[in-house]
Amino acid sequence: MHYIFPDGTFVIATKSYQRFYDDPIVLKAGEAALPIGGKETDIEGWLWCRGDDGREGWVPESWLRQDGSRRIAIRDYNAIELSVASGDRLALIFSEGGYLFCRSREGETGWLPDGIMRLDAGN
Repeated sequence: MHYIFPDGTFVIATKSYQRFYDDPIVLKAGEAALPIGGKETDIEGWLWCRGDDGREGWVPESWLRQDGSRRIAIRDYNAIELSVASGDRLALIFSEGGYLFCRSREGETGWLPDGIMRLDAGN
């Protein structure tokens, strides 16, 4: 479920995390993606897809609509993850299906698994 957090909401990394892919799938609303089999995740609601430019990555199913064997993005999407160290504090922008979309102090945005983050009670 997509949830947008109020400005000024922060999270803190409880452990380090290294992103898996440096150049994953990026979709603009209206662009097509092809679901690719063979990749498994224990988090429901995500599809491994390939964009028209050949880049691949996990995409939330709820951000796609069916069009034959392809899916069409209903909003802009970037699968880039962030790398964090334990204790890093990030601005929380929104959540989707077990992942958080955050902004680092340096201004980078990307996804992180919600299981390694906790809300900053000092907000």
